[in-house]
Amino acid sequence: MQAPATGNSLAEGQSFNHLAKGLHKLSHANSVDDDGSTSAGSSDRENDRSQQLIATALDTKMHADQRGAAALVCLMEMLSAAQEPTQSSKTRAPKAMRKVQRSQRQNKKTKPSPPPGLDGFSPPPGLQQTKDRAVPLKFTPPPGLPTPFGISLPPGLELSDAEVTTPSKVVGPYDPKVFHRELVAIFRELSQTTNVAAAVRRVRSQTVPQSHQASETTDILTRAAEECRGTHRRLFFAFAAGLAKGDPSAFESVEVLSGVEAFFRDVFDDLCEEVPRLPNIVEAELIPTLRAVFPAEILNPYLPARFRVA
Repeated sequence: MQAPATGNSLAEGQSFNHLAKGLHKLSHANSVDDDGSTSAGSSDRENDRSQQLIATALDTKMHADQRGAAALVCLMEMLSAAQEPTQSSKTRAPKAMRKVQRSQRQNKKTKPSPPPGLDGFSPPPGLQQTKDRAVPLKFTPPPGLPTPFGISLPPGLELSDAEVTTPSKVVGPYDPKVFHRELVAIFRELSQTTNVAAAVRRVRSQTVPQSHQASETTDILTRAAEECRGTHRRLFFAFAAGLAKGDPSAFESVEVLSGVEAFFRDVFDDLCEEVPRLPNIVEAELIPTLRAVFPAEILNPYLPARFRVA
């Protein structure tokens, strides 16, 4: 509202200044000539010029008023246009549309929409949602390795010996080449699933003759000692010791102990050159695992003097 008033005052000031300059020229022209006489003709011309100046000033003021009014009208139109979106945004949708929108919001909260293209697919068997239903978990320690003394299991983990005593399916007569390929697959699966009981069952299904059990135990211990990853290596040691546990066991206990003795007699010294930390690994990982399966008085005769348990 202040912009038109400012424009009017500026236009009026310019017109009045122009008028004052014309009147000053008129008064100067009516002054006495050099010879002391006045000129009537020049006076009439100056009067006509002053009237023209006054008319010009009045026209300028009139145009300034018209421009101010136009600016005011334009400003009012802009304000009204700026208020239209606010008024339209407050308009409520029809009642039927509000019900549809309310149901859509409830569906989004209760059930998330599947990815595009997967609307008609059902989940695979065994992967249905178990809402408000507790799924019991089972924990089976390696065969012959009881829970450490003084350490309780987390809530929800129940001990189960079913996997240890479950009879395994016999796949056929023993074949060293087939057994070694199966042993590679067992180590690979054991490193992924950490299920020692399942690995023992697979060895039991191979029906290794008693005459080969000691040499196979030595081979398993060698493979385990060559493993550079500590977590997998401890699983492999537990797997080797678990071969002597279970009912029936995969290997005879005497044959497992004979394989341990052959490992220290024939393999240990040469393997130390490839694995410099092997003495520390044996003392910290293998001996405690064997000690959890065999009593000290039975295990010590098969161990070197430096690794015997008091």
